[in-house]
Parts: sequence; C-alpha cells; structure tokens
Amino acid sequence: MSDLLAPFPSSCDVVVLGGGASGTSIAYQLAKRGVDVLLLEAGDIAQGASGRNGGLLDTAVDPGSPLVDYYYRSAELWPRLAEELLDTAGIDVEYFRSGTLQVVLEGDTDKDEIDAEFRGHLEQGYDVRWLDREQTLALSPLFPEDTLGGWLRPMDGQVNPIMLCYALALGTARHGGRVRQGTPATALLVQTPGGLVAAEPRHYPGITGARSAGGAPGSAAAPTGGHAAPGGDAAPEGRSPAPTGRIVGVRTPEGDVLCDQIVVALEPWTRPFLAPLGLDVPVRPQRGQIFVTEPLPPLMEVACLYGVDPYIYWRQTRHGGLTIGGARPQDTHGDFLLESVSAATTLDIQRIVLGMAARVHPALSDTAIIRWWGGVMGFTEDLLPVLGRLEEHPNVVTACGFCPNGILCAPLTGRVIADVVVGEEPEVPLEAYARRRFAAD
Repeated sequence: MSDLLAPFPSSCDVVVLGGGASGTSIAYQLAKRGVDVLLLEAGDIAQGASGRNGGLLDTAVDPGSPLVDYYYRSAELWPRLAEELLDTAGIDVEYFRSGTLQVVLEGDTDKDEIDAEFRGHLEQGYDVRWLDREQTLALSPLFPEDTLGGWLRPMDGQVNPIMLCYALALGTARHGGRVRQGTPATALLVQTPGGLVAAEPRHYPGITGARSAGGAPGSAAAPTGGHAAPGGDAAPEGRSPAPTGRIVGVRTPEGDVLCDQIVVALEPWTRPFLAPLGLDVPVRPQRGQIFVTEPLPPLMEVACLYGVDPYIYWRQTRHGGLTIGGARPQDTHGDFLLESVSAATTLDIQRIVLGMAARVHPALSDTAIIRWWGGVMGFTEDLLPVLGRLEEHPNVVTACGFCPNGILCAPLTGRVIADVVVGEEPEVPLEAYARRRFAAD
C-alpha cells in the first residue's frame, strides 16, 4: 500500500473529503479522468459506515422514488467495476450477483405492503420475480416449513465493503491521484475581501469544541476563525458570521491545501462541516447494528430480507459467517447530535434482530455469534441523497445522505459526481437530489 503514502501536496485540482464508498469512488473516477485529486480521510479508509455494513447491494426502494432508476443503474455497473478494480488495484472485492430474496412466511401481516413494492418495480419494467414455496426452499436449507415464498431481485448482489473502499483508494493512487489517511480537513479556507479566513466546524472528528483558527503547522496563513449557525448567516453570540467569499482550499494538521473544487462526502458530518458557511445540509446521523456468526458450511448464495417494520437482512460471506442486521428504525438511541452519537450496539436491537432471525431460520438457534458492531449512516427526511454543486458556493460539491445504500450507489455516484466536477452533463439527472429542495422546509 505504499501507493497511499505519496508526499502531501500544497495544492491540487480537487480535494475529496471522506474515505468511505462514495468518497473513494469519486476520487477514483476523477483520477481515471486525469484530474489532480487528493482524497482526505480523517481516520482509516472504510473506518465509518462503509466498513460497518452487511455488504448487500439491495435495490429495494419505494416504486415512486427517483432512486429506483439510480439504484438499478448502479447495480448494472457492479460487474464491470469489480473486474476493473481487480485489474487496477489487484484486490478482489468479493462481488457476485447473488440476487436478493424478500422472504415471506405464512401469516405475515406485511405481505400486501411487500407485494405492492415489488409489483411497482415489475410495472416499471425491472426484473423482479415471485418464487413459490418450493422454489424458495430450494435456495437454502435454513428456511422454515411455513415459508410461503419470496420476491427475488436477480440484479442485486453482494460485496466486501472494506475491500471495495481500499481497492478504490488504491486505484485512485495508481491512476495518479493522492490518498491521505489520518488527515482530517479541519476547516474550509475562504478568500474574503479582508483576507483568508478558516471556516472551522464546531463538531467534527478531530476537533474538540470551537477554536479560533490559528495557522496549522505548515499552513500558508493564520487567518481568524469563522463560525455560523446551520440556518443562515446569523451567528450565535460570541461567534462571527459566515465568511463571504470563494472557497479556495482546506486546512489539515499537515498544512493547508489550495484547490479549485472540493467534494464533501462525509455523510452526517457533512452538515457540521459546512455549517460555518451559513449553510444547512440536513443529513442526520442514524445508527445501524449488525452481527456475524461463527463460520458455517455453505447454506445460501442469495442475500435475504425479512419483514418491513421491523425488518432484518442477511447474507453468508465468503468466509462462512452469516452477517445479519436490521431494525434500524427501532433504534431510537442512534439518532441524535453527532458529538454524542455512538456506534455501540444495544440490547433492545439485539433482541429484535435475534428474534426475527430465529423466526426465519430456526435451525440457527444454537449458532454462536462471534461479533456485534454498529455504524453511523447519513439520512435525510425524504430518504434521498444530497448530490451536486452548492448554489451559494458553486465550487463545492456534496455527495451524502445515501441512507443505508451508499455501497450500492458507489459505482454510479463516482461517475456522476466526476461528471459534475469536470463540467460534463451527469449521466443521470441530479435535480431531485439538489440541496435546494429543502429551502421551503
């Protein structure tokens, strides 16, 4: 991984913030196009939610959502991307097109809701199929005798999300980009009429409290700090208003980096990071919880979902363990301020997930669980991501709020955000995902 240890630059064309699936995919696509790109990650690549999910590439979504097309387009890109990363980075991301099965058992009260979603996708021309009891039972010996059937989405797949992010980061470096782990962007640099100002967030990984922005070691300047409330230019007492001017770079512990454009792919941390500019990008934190069992003999290839509210999902990894998670809407402890949000697991969610897993796979009741973990994702109220340029700062681009599906969307997100950055028309329309849609709220 010496490719990821290039000297730290003082300038570049584009800085991408965030080493998860979205950020690494965007940096990779930009590097492929010959853009001088620097990817900054505060911790390790895939340290956040991208490295803490189940690895399902699941296109389930309300049939009326614009994400139906986005999800299926991205699903179509996965086989090519996996092959490309194996060639470029030498890393097998363990992708395969397994399909996802929404299991239905006799007596389930949410069957009508499930049927409506899948029939909606079918009417739009997407490949979904109802499997009867015998067809479903043939997919795994784990399903119970009262299995009614299941809806299959053959386009869906599975991937190792940690290997994916590292492959994209390494691919970025091998295409001429630069990747820096353990290097948070601690402020945005704003060229104002009065000079260079560092707009520093109050709550962000690597920052404790509100600090005036003195020059970081090796920085080009030592401007004064700028903070603003998330709602607009008015600042709370004791804080200066949002600085007015062009964003010209970022500050890091290793020094300032000047750039032409910045892509912010920080999921829920996007909101506090951009707040000093007087902007609100309403992406909130939501925790997911998941566990993995001891290695088991091959029991299934298809990935599975069961239930609606609550629900669980699971798949068998290449290493034999069953990765099982879900009940995210029931996790009322996981949606609060970023400075206190925790990725720890909780007993109430463990009980829900384990109870549902025992219902759909009673044969697993004596299987050992070897690890529980959690991860913090970024959610919006309308469950759509926030993509594209900020009207107030056109050289700042956001890619966040993917809810639970940043991994699924990564191939397409990398391409469309790269389109935006280089000034080309995105291959899918992004109007539905613009931040301006929240202006009336």
